[in-house]
Amino acid sequence: MKRIGSIFALLLMLCITVLPGAAYAESSQLGLPLAVDTTGTLDMDELNDIDLRLNELKSEYDSDIVFVISDNFDSSDIREAADDYFDYNGYGPDGILYLVSPSKRKYAFSTTGTAVDVFNTEALEYINEKILDELEYGNYYGVASVYAESCGEVLEAAAIGKSFKKKANPLFIYGGIFLIPLVVAFILMYSKLSAMKTAVKSDSAASYVKDNSMKINRMNDIFMYSTISRTVKPKENESRGGTHTSSSGREHGGMSGSF
Repeated sequence: MKRIGSIFALLLMLCITVLPGAAYAESSQLGLPLAVDTTGTLDMDELNDIDLRLNELKSEYDSDIVFVISDNFDSSDIREAADDYFDYNGYGPDGILYLVSPSKRKYAFSTTGTAVDVFNTEALEYINEKILDELEYGNYYGVASVYAESCGEVLEAAAIGKSFKKKANPLFIYGGIFLIPLVVAFILMYSKLSAMKTAVKSDSAASYVKDNSMKINRMNDIFMYSTISRTVKPKENESRGGTHTSSSGREHGGMSGSF
């Protein structure tokens, strides 16, 4: 009986070990996995969940939505690494890939095909803003979840023929409603108060000086003030907008940065 019990326990352990891998293979639909983690940051259940959600988006919108956690790339430019991972691993022709490197603390979006227009600059910035909140806490499962959810929002907008636009903050809307009337009232009141002033400002003291009572023998120009204008320098670690050609010759869009 003890031997039978030991065999049963061993079989149970094997099932626990093998089934998540089998589920992951099934979620990938016997094709390319859309959620990849070469660092072991996510456990199998988390990876399986993200892969299932990305495959649902692929089935609905016919576009590869890929999520990759990896520190294994040779290129110093993570944007190039993201492009190459998409191109040389059989994805496409349309899709978006998000690559994040925990050790290098860098990330990149790569879009290609119809996804270049679908995931425009504003859409990528919207997704990135939500992802960075999770990156700050090192919550990579949260990053993957937000990525899948946000990509779904963008694709849904594109499916009904709308270019993605970020929703306006209600505070700005209501603030504008109350602020504009106040500004108009201030301008009207200021103009009326200005009309009530009888004193006229003089730019010189000539009216207070008697004719020929003062003679100037010497005049000099003296430099007293200077004005310095400063322009914000763009961050070197971030690129946005436009398209570029990857090493495979395919056109890509996207953006990259550090965290």
